[in-house]
Amino acid sequence: TSWNSAHPSRGCSQENLVSTGGAGLFYCFAIN
Repeated sequence: TSWNSAHPSRGCSQENLVSTGGAGLFYCFAIN
């Protein structure tokens, strides 16, 4: 299943994940 369609792309975008050093992935799921 594609979780991108179920989660906002603003905080979970690849750019944000890279800029936060991968920690953004945890923030993405934590917020959602």
